[in-house]
Amino acid sequence: MTPQNFREFAEKRQKELAKLLRSDLPRLMGTKAMQHFRGNFARGGFLDDNLQAWPSTWRQQTLSGADGQRGPLLSRTNTLRNRILFKAAPGRVRIYNDLIYAAIHNNGGNITITPKMRKKFWAMYYKALGTSKATADNGKGRYKGKTVAHLNATAESEKWKRMALTKKTQFVMPQRKFIGPSQTLTRELRRTVEDEIRKILTP
Repeated sequence: MTPQNFREFAEKRQKELAKLLRSDLPRLMGTKAMQHFRGNFARGGFLDDNLQAWPSTWRQQTLSGADGQRGPLLSRTNTLRNRILFKAAPGRVRIYNDLIYAAIHNNGGNITITPKMRKKFWAMYYKALGTSKATADNGKGRYKGKTVAHLNATAESEKWKRMALTKKTQFVMPQRKFIGPSQTLTRELRRTVEDEIRKILTP
């Protein structure tokens, strides 16, 4: 390779490296991080150096069928998982989840029970009973002295009822971390950077 050839090679590689660092790597790393954090939902825990399993939920402990079999934080729509996104910018990338309830699941903490929440608990109670509030309250459907609410009561409906009637003003949301520093992800990203740089520098 002549000095001129080497200069041209070095200038070309310098431009490619600059582009890699400015735009390509942020997108690549954002995609890998997003996939890694979304994968925590299938794993049922946060993968750092080892898997930190999430505590089971009341839904898993109480319900049968598909609802009871789904893992923690999973739902029919998987909205929480699917809202893990990334935004790439020159030389950097941000991973985020913009749902209002994402942080309390990720970090855990105390939640204040508001009148609006109690109203929601009652609504979920009647939904679990499979009847309306009016029907349950006015006694229609009585059978051998039992109301519709008694006949249709399930573990799920009783749970919502207890939540609506509780004298507590707060309840604790256990931490189920799905986004954060991860040794496994760091190693994967380091390999990605090294592989991309090697592709550029290899003649």
